[in-house]
Amino acid sequence: MGDRSGGRESKGTSLKKSKKNPGASAARVKTVAKAPNSGPAVSEVAPAPGDELYFDCGVALLSRQFDRDRERVIIRAKQDGGCCGMMIWFADIEKQTAIADHCKTFSGACYFSTGVHPDNIDRTNKKSHEDWLQKVEELAKRAECISILSGLNLTREIGTHFAQEALLKSSAQLAIKLHQPLVLHISNGASLLRAIEILRSEGCLADSSGDAEDSTLQVLLHDAMTCCESKVELFQAAIDAGFYFLIAATGLTDSGEEFAEMRTRAQACIRAIPTEKLLLCTDSPWKTPQNLSDVYLRTLRNEPSNIASIAVSVSEALGVEVQELSATIRSNTLAVLGLSGDAGLNKGIKDLNIHGDDSIKPTSGAKDPTATPPAAHTKKIAKATAGASTKTPQIKAYYSCVRCRCRLFSGADVKTHALGSTVKTVFKVGEEGLCASTVLFKHDPEEANNNAHPNKAISIKGNNVECVECGNKLGKFSSTEAHCGCGAVVPGPVIKVISSKVDYSDGTTTETHQQLQELAQRAQVENEDLHLQEAVREQETSASGNTSKKDKKKKQKSENKGNFSSYRNKSFIPGASRTGGSATAKVKNNLELLQEMIGGQESSAEGSGSEDGEEDK
Repeated sequence: MGDRSGGRESKGTSLKKSKKNPGASAARVKTVAKAPNSGPAVSEVAPAPGDELYFDCGVALLSRQFDRDRERVIIRAKQDGGCCGMMIWFADIEKQTAIADHCKTFSGACYFSTGVHPDNIDRTNKKSHEDWLQKVEELAKRAECISILSGLNLTREIGTHFAQEALLKSSAQLAIKLHQPLVLHISNGASLLRAIEILRSEGCLADSSGDAEDSTLQVLLHDAMTCCESKVELFQAAIDAGFYFLIAATGLTDSGEEFAEMRTRAQACIRAIPTEKLLLCTDSPWKTPQNLSDVYLRTLRNEPSNIASIAVSVSEALGVEVQELSATIRSNTLAVLGLSGDAGLNKGIKDLNIHGDDSIKPTSGAKDPTATPPAAHTKKIAKATAGASTKTPQIKAYYSCVRCRCRLFSGADVKTHALGSTVKTVFKVGEEGLCASTVLFKHDPEEANNNAHPNKAISIKGNNVECVECGNKLGKFSSTEAHCGCGAVVPGPVIKVISSKVDYSDGTTTETHQQLQELAQRAQVENEDLHLQEAVREQETSASGNTSKKDKKKKQKSENKGNFSSYRNKSFIPGASRTGGSATAKVKNNLELLQEMIGGQESSAEGSGSEDGEEDK
């Protein structure tokens, strides 16, 4: 018999005897979980950038300031700013996947740096940090990822310092494993010196006596002027460590006597940096350059299209031509980020990514003398083949009529303007502060044919602007000037369209709309097929004349008057027959019977009374 003492069996054992081993407890067999396949250790081949002159190495494109016109910012950077590409970063670890998906949409124009920002590190446990690093490693193997993000901020509470340093070490080892550069976001000079000490202790950098060019890790210092506090000695320490420097507008573009000392120190730091270590970043949407030609734009958010102003300030500090310096910086950027390389190395990386097995090893230990030596960053792009297109996907924004949904004109035709000084309460466009109470665009009389534009579904009749399809009045035409509701005056000839008369679409929902239309058409066809099948079935049934099957009678609820649940029914009479005649006839018959019974009783009473009287007489 089993144990009846009330003791409970231990987990994984049994009190029953085993046939193979009598008297011994049967223990559970522990299963060892298989390690997941981590895939290839080298990331995919990055797409080729454009042929423009500049590359922005630091843009926080997922900032809320870019929510309304994020796609238009990318297009402006390429068309107006001359940016061949941009490297996107964001501090929130939860939005790293969104950054990767956005860069995949604009492949060839947007790249990203993934990692854990020091400002996003709190006192979490080690398991959370491991999950973060695993997520970073998965994203870093995407084609659009070109660097690993990390940093150090010792100005935060001391409880986060250990976690920051631990994640910095892990990020550096991950960058070496994936052959990608490390981008550091440093808060001040003390944090910079501590970061250099940590990276040297981990063997990621050359020591103070060695040559930084022989280091196994390429390190980029984001917004170097802020990190080094505009001090030449801190720049020299970073130069000895072999760092690359991302230069923003901090301290270089500010004008005025109060900024003269800061500008002088910043220019001295720029002259201390080797030219082959110079890179540019706008750090958008912050740090707007103050040397822009348009004074109004200096008060707005920063954009990648303003990168040329930073190049001008750096060239003034070095005393060289802007075009020559920009070409050198572009070459530096593409080399350190792995966006320029030879086709032989690219083919090897592609083969490694296709197989994706860490167990694949060379069959011989001999080195190929014709092979290209491995570089610090082996993510190289494949050279663009003849006829291949590397253009940025264009987002065709447009305005449509609210009545007939006809496309009127494109978003590129609209001319924004600064707010007037007369009215302060007016709807603004995002963070730019541009007026959106009316839609204004120039009218070219030569382009218009009989007051109808060939590329726009609008027509001008007198001073009115109408939709070509439905004739809806959209606004007014002015040959001299147009007054906006914000108080601004736009010179003519100009067409003024009221915003409530048109709908704006950024063009991103076109594909989804087409898919919905296809689904609706398919559903309509299927519905018509069902109706057709039912009609055919009815015709076949009527033609065959098959009446053998009797229609089932519907169950009718009988009038249950045998209990008092039907007391509300006035036709209910206790003891009345349930069969034959209606309720009214039954009542009538019962009344007649009662009257006869009463009449008979009265007649019998009269007869008995008369007899008694005669006897009395």
